[in-house]
Amino acid sequence: MGILSLAGLVALVLGSLLTARTRKRRPFLIIPGIVTGFAGIAVLLLPDSVALYIALAFLGFACWFYLPALLTIPMDMYPNNPRRVSLVSATLMSIGGIASSVAPPTVGAIADLTGSLVPGLVACAALGWTLAIAGVLMPPTPTTGQHGTPVSDSVSK
Repeated sequence: MGILSLAGLVALVLGSLLTARTRKRRPFLIIPGIVTGFAGIAVLLLPDSVALYIALAFLGFACWFYLPALLTIPMDMYPNNPRRVSLVSATLMSIGGIASSVAPPTVGAIADLTGSLVPGLVACAALGWTLAIAGVLMPPTPTTGQHGTPVSDSVSK
């Protein structure tokens, strides 16, 4: 688990730096979404070897890399409406919290039915691809604010 957390820390720092330097948000969702699904399944199927540790590092990186961009999207979409930004951000955090608390009992119930944790864990790993799907379906980041105000490409000073 240390590899997962360390890769996540590196991903958050790198994701924050890159998010601040670019206006595009979709790649921050699509690429980690693809990597998360494959890395999650690889972690379950690989034997205890160097490949397992590499898959864990990729999983930890992909699971945290998209967060700075995700939390920036509401601010990009509604730059002049702080109430809406806070509501969207709170909704994102609530859905994430609910999903993370529902997943363990769901995997346990599937394990009770099948006699193995693998099917439930593979299903959860495959759900990581929904991040990539969301990135593909998401509209491009607006280049102007809500009232036609141009949004600067540079970081606010």
